[in-house]
Amino acid sequence: MTRDEALMRIIWSADVPDWQAMLYYLDAMPDLRWIKVDRAGIYRFDMGLKPFDILADRGLKTFGDGKFIEVPRKGDDMAGSWSEHPVHMMNCMGGMLSTGLLPEETDKPDKVDGLYRFADLCNKKGILSCGVTVLTSKSPEMVAAEYNGRNPTEQVLFYVEWMAKFGFTDIVCSPKEIKAILCNPEFADLSLNTPGVRSPGAETQDQSRVDTPANAIANGARRIVVGSEITGKPDPAAALEAIVEQLMVAELPAA
Repeated sequence: MTRDEALMRIIWSADVPDWQAMLYYLDAMPDLRWIKVDRAGIYRFDMGLKPFDILADRGLKTFGDGKFIEVPRKGDDMAGSWSEHPVHMMNCMGGMLSTGLLPEETDKPDKVDGLYRFADLCNKKGILSCGVTVLTSKSPEMVAAEYNGRNPTEQVLFYVEWMAKFGFTDIVCSPKEIKAILCNPEFADLSLNTPGVRSPGAETQDQSRVDTPANAIANGARRIVVGSEITGKPDPAAALEAIVEQLMVAELPAA
């Protein structure tokens, strides 16, 4: 792929302490195309939701990492407020699954499933609706303990089936589940976004189910989410470029 195409595949996870640090990194990485801002970051900046407007004005695609997981009414309220700003993609947790019902399956609006309501809100606003499956920080042992004996792939596929049914455009999963998702034709239209990518030889740190950026893309990930391999580096632009170079030589999956 070209350098420009590679840049569009990288989402920088902006886990920074304050807005001044954010501006430092943005100025240091003029070629950055995608940025992820999480709910904790929004609180730290103490600027309300204004960061989304500023980032969009700088030409960046923003991934609003709300990880919303609430009863549907509260989820609707929180996601609704974020969607009033120029957020390109927004996510919720698979735990928003509530009733399993579509609008045509109930005459009570408050009984429509929480995941469906989130995806519908995003899709009507022109925002990519993204569902988080199982956090990449969770080891197989932790997944089994939390999800009644299921392994990570089984639990990820459980969530993906619902997300596909409810009209999500995007999924967050670890690189380890990419192939299992994409081998199912019913999920072919979903774009996969994968945290848990580490360059060869890099420490896994707080991540458990990991793979390299090149392998993630080669296996079918649409985008990779990168934080620590850029954040805190003495030369963020060089760190970003090193990942770009890995993607440029990645073997892309057959169309």
